[in-house]
Amino acid sequence: MEIVFTEMAVNCLLEIESIAVENHSEEQVAAFTDGLINRNYDAISKNPERYRFNATLLDFGIKFRERLDSSYRCLYEIVDDRAYVMLILHTKQDLISTLYRHQIIKDLN
Repeated sequence: MEIVFTEMAVNCLLEIESIAVENHSEEQVAAFTDGLINRNYDAISKNPERYRFNATLLDFGIKFRERLDSSYRCLYEIVDDRAYVMLILHTKQDLISTLYRHQIIKDLN
């Protein structure tokens, strides 16, 4: 299965890097984000339907699967023979606010 990291996912990774670089070297941050990308890519490509749908997102009618990797969640959608990685977020991030910020949902009410 082809794995595609969307622009939103890339922006999430850039945010992770910009926060992490405050406390770690650029090399450490790059190695961390590379690892995050590679682990998610490998796991999803091996068995994309293994991971459950995120329950919070289902309440909004959004069918993104969720793979947890240490303190990060990878949200992705399967369409035909591709898995689109939509977001990579720290598990402490407010999911609903993040969806609103990325304009996946338009209204919080």
